Amino acid sequence: MKRTDIERIIKQGSVRQKIKLYMTDIALVNVDWNNLDYEIRGEELNIKGTKLLSDKERELLWSSIKDPKDIKYYNDLRTWNGAFLMFKEKFSIDLMKLHALVILITSSSKECIKRSECRDLVNEILDLIPDKKIREKALNKAIEFTKGDGGREYQEKGYPKYLDIDRSLWWTEIKRPTEVAIATAKSCKEYIVMFKTVLTNNLPLKPYKDWVEAQEKTLKTLITAIHDTTILEDTPPDFPKIEPYQEIIAEITDEDVEDFKRAGL
Repeated sequence: MKRTDIERIIKQGSVRQKIKLYMTDIALVNVDWNNLDYEIRGEELNIKGTKLLSDKERELLWSSIKDPKDIKYYNDLRTWNGAFLMFKEKFSIDLMKLHALVILITSSSKECIKRSECRDLVNEILDLIPDKKIREKALNKAIEFTKGDGGREYQEKGYPKYLDIDRSLWWTEIKRPTEVAIATAKSCKEYIVMFKTVLTNNLPLKPYKDWVEAQEKTLKTLITAIHDTTILEDTPPDFPKIEPYQEIIAEITDEDVEDFKRAGL
């Protein structure tokens, strides 16, 4: 918001505009403490206001809320704001859980790739061993060493035996985390849809809208990471599949919106 617009609202704006500006100032700090304007004198922290309003400007805005209808409008925004902050925390926890699940799934995928690279290296070395008995011993040793990672013997008709890695163990390993990730991603999108609905109709504060937009971008990135890691050519038919962000269904009813508001009372 431009400084000229702030000064105009403080001097000439309607009371509703002043209330919205007052709440916008609060919203800025609620989404990022870096928006506080402060100075440190010795060991004392002196909060001068925010990067949007000074303490004096905030007091001027507050003193303008006198008429009952304006008080009602302020209290209504305050209720929606309280609800938003409560669900903002719940959403943030879910998003952190999803981020942890993405790390778990993608790390497991990288480990699986390393196993495949080791398999390929072992098989290249086996091809360099002319003695069949020595080759057989080397293969058995490799199978024994990689057994815990799915190491097994593999042979196609007309070809010698090679080391293979059973990827079904990896799919089993990441199945439960993927199921939890799918449910968590759906929950996160439901929060996003709810936030957008409330911020459009009931709590039109730009700092919150910007925050939700940034969180939605992060959510899309996490969902894409899971999708790209688990939707592969050899994905088992019964493996849980995460939908792309735009295809995840998240329906919000009027009753849901009312329940959201009640949380702020």
